[in-house]
Amino acid sequence: MDKMASPVPEFFFRFCRVPSTEVPKIKKKVLYEQTGYILKRLFALLLFCHENNFSWEIFMARLIEATYVVLRGVSLDMFIDWAEIDLDSGQTLQSEIAENAYLIMEKYQQFEPASEMIQLLKPFASKPKDLKEQIRMADLDKMVVMVNREDENQRQWFGALVFSPFFSNDKAVECVSNWSHLCMEEDVSRVLNLSLKVNHKEAKKLAIKCASHLSLSQLILVVTRHFYNNRFVILNSDVLPEIVLLFNKLKDSESMKENVIFELLLLILQNPDASISFILTECVKNTFYVSVLRECFTKLKDILKIHDIGVNCLQKAMKTCPPNEQNHGSYVKLLQLFVDVNLFTNETLISKIINPSLAEYIKADHLKELQQILKILNDLQISIQMKETSLEFFENLFKILRMRTQFMDHRTSAQVVVQEVVILINNKIHINQGGFRIAIENSNDDKFISYYQRSICELETNTSLLQSLIDDFSVENHTKAVRQLMQILPSCVTEEWISICSEIVLKSSNEKFLSIMHDMMLLVCQFCQSQEHSDNFPTLLEALKYCLRQLGTVIQGILSSNSIEDEVIVTEVLVKLLCYLPAIIKETEGLNLISLMTERSLKNLGQDKEFVTRICNIKNKNICQIIAQKILG
Repeated sequence: MDKMASPVPEFFFRFCRVPSTEVPKIKKKVLYEQTGYILKRLFALLLFCHENNFSWEIFMARLIEATYVVLRGVSLDMFIDWAEIDLDSGQTLQSEIAENAYLIMEKYQQFEPASEMIQLLKPFASKPKDLKEQIRMADLDKMVVMVNREDENQRQWFGALVFSPFFSNDKAVECVSNWSHLCMEEDVSRVLNLSLKVNHKEAKKLAIKCASHLSLSQLILVVTRHFYNNRFVILNSDVLPEIVLLFNKLKDSESMKENVIFELLLLILQNPDASISFILTECVKNTFYVSVLRECFTKLKDILKIHDIGVNCLQKAMKTCPPNEQNHGSYVKLLQLFVDVNLFTNETLISKIINPSLAEYIKADHLKELQQILKILNDLQISIQMKETSLEFFENLFKILRMRTQFMDHRTSAQVVVQEVVILINNKIHINQGGFRIAIENSNDDKFISYYQRSICELETNTSLLQSLIDDFSVENHTKAVRQLMQILPSCVTEEWISICSEIVLKSSNEKFLSIMHDMMLLVCQFCQSQEHSDNFPTLLEALKYCLRQLGTVIQGILSSNSIEDEVIVTEVLVKLLCYLPAIIKETEGLNLISLMTERSLKNLGQDKEFVTRICNIKNKNICQIIAQKILG
């Protein structure tokens, strides 16, 4: 060790002194700079060495002596000049020397040989700033330098850069772009907010790039915060090619992978309205996407609730692809999924999605669309309660009930819509327990409206539909019963036919009921034939066909008992009825009625001459042949 330390005095002598002959040749600025760098290295050695290591006693003494010599030559001008010299560390030479001087004073304050050196350090020693203080004092250029150093503090410096107005500095923008993978949720939110204040596309592209480095859970948090604070700003107006490409990839998938959900959410961030509308429209067009995107909707449900963007985009999808028979299943599956994952509550579904469409279709008299949207509602596994938010929906239901037609102005298209409302009221709507009332004009003038208003709004009602429509109905007065039913049944929909006819059967018997139905339909047929030459004849024929089909539905219920006696009665009544059908509809509607005649009832009646005579009176060759074949078969 002594041998190693022996040349030290000469080394430091040469290191710390400049020959007097060379001084005039050196410019003052260069001399100041070289002195600063010498002092910087001496300080580094002092901080590296241990003052109590006696084996280095000679080295330490000479090191302190050399430092002391250099310090004696430091002037105020020299110290000020060091402030203009930038180091790779991001500090100035002045600040590094000052901070190291402070650390040396702390380290050697108890070391006697260093006492004189410490006295020279005191005037310019400065306590080192902690990282927070350095960041607070730094400008954009220094932040860029510190980020690019890639040291252990890079992440903190990057965060500080992002939370500064960095878009005003091209180097800072480039730095953020280069190190965008360092972004955390708060950083991306900050970049998004700043990008909205800068009027050029590159800022928004940078925000998207930063967001692309997050995890799915982080991106969900960022997008949620962004949409709440900034609503649905468009960052990229041309997302459709990307989302179409993504959906094409989904065709080969059976389930939704997290990276695909991430890509979809990134597109939603860029253009919320266009992206969500496209997704929902594709789901309506193809039920496959509803299944594949289930996990996606589950994870993104809270985002789709923000400012009702999911509701609004679904309304747009319903305008683009109105409900019809082809997309019925897709709508049912999609809406059921939204309810199941709690994206929509039942109340939201009714008041904000179904009801606006009902109102629009009612106003435009679009009966097919009305029927379809009500069928969708009937196929959903939901319950509907009368609340303040849904009162308008119930008012629209009663507007549809008022579309009910009479025999003389029959419209099957309107009746099937009314039928869907009746099914809805019977199966989906809970009795009102909140004391709400529906304002319906002249409800007492329409017994159907009055009945359904009571069934919804009153907790206890013991009055059946038949009793509400005909308060004095009795099967004992056959003629009166036929006349009364003729006045109401042609206006009834399938559910009501079944309800009324079932009650009549309970009050009497299948035979009595079928006798009443035969006589009622006979009168209807005779009336239609009497109007054969009137302009309203096509409407009356349509009404007659409608009644025949409703009767057929009721008869199917009677036949479900598998009683031969009931089958025989049905067959006899139907053959009688076939004799009176107008010729123009006898074959088409006759085939429907024949399908209700069981073979065993026909074989049973085949030996009855009176029955065979009635078949001949049908006066339609094809109908008679078909019945004969069933008898003989």
